[in-house]
Amino acid sequence: MKMAGTIAAKIEGAVRAIGGSPLWRIAFESRTEELVSRVLAPVLRDSRVRQRYRIGKRFLEAVRRHFPANVGHPMYDTWLEFALSTNVRGEAAAEMVKGYRSVSGSRVLDIGCAYGGFPIAFARSGAEAVGIDINPGLLKLAAENMRDMRVPVSLYRKDITDSTQIADLQDFDIITCNDLIEHVEDVRATLENIASLLRPGGLLYLQIPNACSVRQVLKDGHYGLFGITLLSRQDAIRYFAESGYNDSYGVGNFHSLDEYLGMLVPHRIALHDGEISNSFEYLKERIDQMSPSLELIRGGLSRCLGDDRLSVKTKQALADALNGYLAQACSDLEVYHGMVDEALKARRARSLVKRYEIEFWELICVKAS
Repeated sequence: MKMAGTIAAKIEGAVRAIGGSPLWRIAFESRTEELVSRVLAPVLRDSRVRQRYRIGKRFLEAVRRHFPANVGHPMYDTWLEFALSTNVRGEAAAEMVKGYRSVSGSRVLDIGCAYGGFPIAFARSGAEAVGIDINPGLLKLAAENMRDMRVPVSLYRKDITDSTQIADLQDFDIITCNDLIEHVEDVRATLENIASLLRPGGLLYLQIPNACSVRQVLKDGHYGLFGITLLSRQDAIRYFAESGYNDSYGVGNFHSLDEYLGMLVPHRIALHDGEISNSFEYLKERIDQMSPSLELIRGGLSRCLGDDRLSVKTKQALADALNGYLAQACSDLEVYHGMVDEALKARRARSLVKRYEIEFWELICVKAS
């Protein structure tokens, strides 16, 4: 407590100078622990936060100013974690891309850059990095993050769904786009615009939430709502409002993995080595977890059908979507467990994990030269 003692001595001297009582010291020392906890703990906590997330002071303060209005929102912690982890996630993406091609000297574009972690990570790896986002508030946060990290990143406010807004962007060697595709209503046009910015031979990294994964069905990553990823957008908007949310529903339309890949075919973009980049380790163990998860989904549907906030129309939409999902998943599991040929069963296992277990598909794609 040497620091607290020094503070006490200085304050006592000031008090004596103005005729204060030395009894003040007794009162001060009795509250030393409380004072140190209240005054110094936030500083230590900030240091730990910055170290954990590899962020700077400016960005941390900017994030705190950005989020206070959302305190009490059921997804507050998730959104805050997503913001703070931007640099860590960006570094992970850059390392993944480096496994496929050199980053240093490349021109890299991050679409929907939000808090800036992705273009910053590529800039720190020697790339000429550009980030675009439609949200000016997020771009201001990205700029603070960039100042902290002391790397050159070009940030622009642009809408990737509008081809006229991206016409002045030059071709890129690498394009990254994570957690954005599900927010646009016209996915096909968005992917067409992305493809137009990618050079022949260029690499495209996409991360897309899997609407049919058991975890997304149990609790979607955007609003924490059960079953919403399986609904049409119209039904999802109504369910969202009836669940008590008073902000705008910010998700577009979900598609299957095959549908996303099919939209890239006309632009001569295909998966590297024909497979997604997610891990397929522990297949059997992961499939064994499906049955308990499906039981949880049944329970979730039962609770929704008893929710007085929801309209008859919303309950019917949830029942139709969830019952269809459960029937298909159970049928797929039954086929898998009935297979005898081990090679065929292993391939089936990969297919089940890809469809029901992987929460976010990671796609490394290449544009034909």
